[in-house]
Amino acid sequence: MQYSKDTYNTNITQKLVELLNDNIKGFREIDWWSRSKRFGKSVDVKTIKYELCVLISDMYFGHELKHRDDALYYSIHYKRAKELLGRDYRKYLDLVFRTKGGAKMSSWGKKDGSTLRWKLKDEVIDLCDKAYRQNKDVRSLVDKKGKLMTEWIDYAVSQYNEKGEVSKKVDTKFATKLIPQIELNKINCTLASHMFSDIYKYKTKRIKEADVRKWYGVLDRIGADINDDMRFGLDRLMDLHTKTIEMWGQLNIDIIGDGKLGMLYKKRNSGRLYAVGKGNIQTTQKELRTMLLSGKGYYDYDMENAHYTILGQYFSMISGRKLTAVNKYIKNTKQTRQAISINTGIRVDIVKRCLLGIVYGAKINDKTKVVDGKHTTTAIYDAILKQTNDRTTTDMLFKKLRNNKIIQSIWQDVDVAYKVIRKSWKTQYSGGDKERMINMAECSTYTKEKNWKGEYQYKSKGRLLSHFLQGIEARILVDIILEEGNSFVLALHDGWVSRINWSVKEIENKISQHTRKMLLDYSGIKEAFEIKITKNELTDVIDGDWTETLIKDGVLEEIV
Repeated sequence: MQYSKDTYNTNITQKLVELLNDNIKGFREIDWWSRSKRFGKSVDVKTIKYELCVLISDMYFGHELKHRDDALYYSIHYKRAKELLGRDYRKYLDLVFRTKGGAKMSSWGKKDGSTLRWKLKDEVIDLCDKAYRQNKDVRSLVDKKGKLMTEWIDYAVSQYNEKGEVSKKVDTKFATKLIPQIELNKINCTLASHMFSDIYKYKTKRIKEADVRKWYGVLDRIGADINDDMRFGLDRLMDLHTKTIEMWGQLNIDIIGDGKLGMLYKKRNSGRLYAVGKGNIQTTQKELRTMLLSGKGYYDYDMENAHYTILGQYFSMISGRKLTAVNKYIKNTKQTRQAISINTGIRVDIVKRCLLGIVYGAKINDKTKVVDGKHTTTAIYDAILKQTNDRTTTDMLFKKLRNNKIIQSIWQDVDVAYKVIRKSWKTQYSGGDKERMINMAECSTYTKEKNWKGEYQYKSKGRLLSHFLQGIEARILVDIILEEGNSFVLALHDGWVSRINWSVKEIENKISQHTRKMLLDYSGIKEAFEIKITKNELTDVIDGDWTETLIKDGVLEEIV
């Protein structure tokens, strides 16, 4: 049996379902799925029990949205709960979750002025501990009908349209080249769980510095600093530790293979490949991802400052002019970010996110924007808020960023580039206001959409420009996949992981060759993108003899 792309979740194991059935009153009686007529002949199918299991595992591993008023609880909007579980959603939720707040079951009202807060019951957490932390056995997956999965998914890529709906269409040209599972360093996953746990204990003064010195060499090799309270704050350390537990379980699934991780992607309407699942390695924290990928003969390749490079070069191709501030940023990327950081007091990593937001059309003159008739904060403001966690301080830093001369110059360059580039991209019409823009990955998006008043208006600069730039980036990656075949390991948007030891010059030349044809076909331009590539050999970050000795001596167990 072959399973469709939306069938699986590698955390929904046979063990979890058995524990819930045997220990939670009423859980066994929940239907796996239901069918009901909807809007005439259409049938609404809900996989009730499976979706409830997904909610349980997602909340256990911290994938659900934290409640804005209480970080110990999570938010589950009633509309989403109803969509997943049907009209009896509250009955099912009450079996496994406890609530806090003033909401009434009958009306979903709110006496205390906030939405209901949701948290797994203690007994359910204990069962998840048994299923995920204490279970060292090979695990079997359950599908949406409650049956054991006997085969893994055959295609690594599924295609999604602009509305986020799955399509049966599969671009076999490159999708068949991608292997739907990758081998990771399982023993490093084990060691990472201990390392992040030890660092957490050290930072909470439960163990001494001498107890974490054995990890200093590992931290140095993954580019981490134990004293960096931003990267290694208590909340993030807890997240890293929890992630290792989740990842360890995913490396022990029978139909995927011991030490192998299921790796599936959604091809979004821009052409970009997004990893499926909330617990995937594409979005895993860099420190843990480096440990998991190391020691397997892999090489990490990164397109340096890809979107600004593409923006600046394409603008020059079609206009004959240069973007002074953008080009300066491309040539002095690290120095520019550092200078902005020093001037504003904003962390370098946040500055990087803000600059990426600008190339996608983010506002710098106003901290708010209007979405569906409602005022909300901008992406840049939200990025700074993550650093400060304080709106007063964020307001001050945002003002400094807005007034920074480098930021202003780059923003102006991007605005000029957008106005020129939009005249060059391909469009097609399907009547009325149904104009579509086609990017170089041959993916299209509507240029207009209805606003909250029901009127058609152009999409934001950021959304259209990002669709265009992401299309070029995606097309480059597709060409690399076709070039490497089964040696291609992992897509990382503006980079990738491979088994091939390319010389930097060789892969840069190949990208140049591929983009020359791409530009000629799309715009009639007889030039090529010159993209600088950074290469990193992912050698093991941990000495093998040391690791084996620790495990042999019982210092480290397989899982904590």
